[in-house]
Amino acid sequence: MELYLFTRSAFVAHSCQLAVRDKAGLNLHVMQEECVTQVLSVIRRVDALLLDCDFLGKAGLESVLSSGGGPRARGIAVFLLAGSGSPEALAKAYAGRAECLDVFSLGELPAMLGKAASGRGSGRPRLERLRNPALIPGRGVAADPLARYRRDSFLEEVKLVARTRADVLLVGESGAGKSWLAERIYAWSGRQGNFLSESLANIPPSLFESELFGTVSGAYTDAVSKMGLLEAAGGGTLFLDEIGELPLHLQSKLFSALDKRSFRRVGSLKEQPFSGRIIFATNMDLEEAVRERRFREELWGRISMVTVRVPPLRERPSDIPSLASRFAEDEGKTLSVSALEKLSSYRYPGNVRELKHIVCRSCLLCPRDTLGADDIRFSRAL
Repeated sequence: MELYLFTRSAFVAHSCQLAVRDKAGLNLHVMQEECVTQVLSVIRRVDALLLDCDFLGKAGLESVLSSGGGPRARGIAVFLLAGSGSPEALAKAYAGRAECLDVFSLGELPAMLGKAASGRGSGRPRLERLRNPALIPGRGVAADPLARYRRDSFLEEVKLVARTRADVLLVGESGAGKSWLAERIYAWSGRQGNFLSESLANIPPSLFESELFGTVSGAYTDAVSKMGLLEAAGGGTLFLDEIGELPLHLQSKLFSALDKRSFRRVGSLKEQPFSGRIIFATNMDLEEAVRERRFREELWGRISMVTVRVPPLRERPSDIPSLASRFAEDEGKTLSVSALEKLSSYRYPGNVRELKHIVCRSCLLCPRDTLGADDIRFSRAL
């Protein structure tokens, strides 16, 4: 089977390569020419197309999907990769013309290809080879442990949480990726308001109420009217990191706002409702803090109704290649296989943050566009 991926993203290309590696009868071709003509030129010789929406844009997608009656009319399986957009919105817009997924669902691609093959009968011999589940290792479950991990036991569950209205508590070691996951929850939620992020450890206790709830003019000397974080987030998401650092006397004020789902600006008697989601994060054992009376039990019970444990990077080493490739891409570089293997050999006590620093530092010090194993610098010293 000939699968053609059109993308400019090295991260997307690498993730797709991981998802389909070792699949019998499946050949992946990565095309990085940003041209609709290039897509149309290969249609006659492909069995399946995977199109990155950020690569072609809406007009380009329409040209490809409508040309000659559309690829599906020729028996070609078409998959759209949501990129920065919403897979749900994409699926609605292109219903009946293509299947839609995002980069973290690429582990499902082999199974989706097998399903497409079963639905097309024997019209395309190469596609037909995937009708036999025995040809797909794991019966459609990607052999790549990263894709399986993400789909089955972690990110898929987080996506389900994201689509609810519930507040969320993220618990994990420093640098494990809690801030990144909070942003993903916001993106997957489909909320229309803002995403705001603040570390409670950075807010002086005397300013906590004005920062969170806002102030009215004249509330105290030199006070001006100011919108707080809850109000500024609107119906979106407010990410409050280091919740365990909040002093006890302020925890009761936060609990009251959460319990009533409303707040008052400092100096005001007017209650203002808020409909946004709050995502809390900590690297602290809050249960132990409750037992030691360093954290209020009622607040812990309120924020821990939906708790997500973010595993440290050493428990998910198969994440390293995809994460590293994304960090390198942000620096305008790519990583060779040898560089990825070297990065995967390290345990990263500093978790995702340490991996990012290593990759970014190595990219800055490498004069070439593609880094090899010798270009990876674990030490900060030059």
